[in-house]
Amino acid sequence: DCRKYADVAAQVPILEAAVQSLESRLSVPNTPSMLQYHALEMQIHTLTQKHAIRETELHVLLQNATQSSKMEVMQLQQRHEQAMAVKRAEIASFQAQLDEMLAELKRLHHQHP
Repeated sequence: DCRKYADVAAQVPILEAAVQSLESRLSVPNTPSMLQYHALEMQIHTLTQKHAIRETELHVLLQNATQSSKMEVMQLQQRHEQAMAVKRAEIASFQAQLDEMLAELKRLHHQHP
């Protein structure tokens, strides 16, 4: 019984080597259909990689465009706020001038009834 197990155990490395040899032979295409299949597999792999790269590029472009438009909106808001501040200052100045004129009119009206 022990001898049977020893014989079987001795055959294991030989069988493993045979399996590895067969697997390596299977990985090398040796018929036209296997060559075509392998070529298609390679094309699919290449296209998948190109698609992944393009998707990443588009994602980066989208992020850049989004960032650019956010910056543009912020710049427009700042310009608008600056313009509004200038207009408010002009209105305040005109209001002060108008108040001075009205005060002068009232003073003149009281002097010459």
